[in-house]
Amino acid sequence: HVKPKVIRTFKVSSNSSMYELHFIIQRVMGWNDSHLHRFEVGDVMIQPKDPYGFGGFDDFGETKDSSKVKVGKVFAKVGSKAKYEYDFGDGWMHKLELVERSESSNTEVLPVVVSGKNACPPDDSGGPWGYMALVDILKDPQHKYYNERKEWVDAVMGKDKFNPKKYSVEAVNERLVKMYEEE
Repeated sequence: HVKPKVIRTFKVSSNSSMYELHFIIQRVMGWNDSHLHRFEVGDVMIQPKDPYGFGGFDDFGETKDSSKVKVGKVFAKVGSKAKYEYDFGDGWMHKLELVERSESSNTEVLPVVVSGKNACPPDDSGGPWGYMALVDILKDPQHKYYNERKEWVDAVMGKDKFNPKKYSVEAVNERLVKMYEEE
């Protein structure tokens, strides 16, 4: 629901858990994992095992613990699809699809971003509609909320770093390598 459309193509090991896939998506998108998430595969919800003790997370029928479900089981063949929802309040919905299976050697470093198009909306930007409003406001320095929103986005993304049409595969791949070095 955002324009310009945000697209990412990346490789991940089929042995990764869906829980790990969540963290990979966070890095690939440029978010900071500050909200709840879940995957939806048909009628099955795959999510963390009630991480905050709130209860009620399995009101949707069958629910599986994301740390116990492998990516290769969900994405078993080319064309397999799932939905990924991040930040239930803002409602970021992502369509995930396996576009190719690779039998690469074990020497390939995964995960790795192959391509990407357009910047990810900043975390807490208000969902698709809030993000679209933010983009419109930042196009117009005369807008009454320009200074307020510019100050906010600079604080979140880094001063003068946000450009909705820019995405750096190299920078994201560096973040992915660091993610695994931190473990």
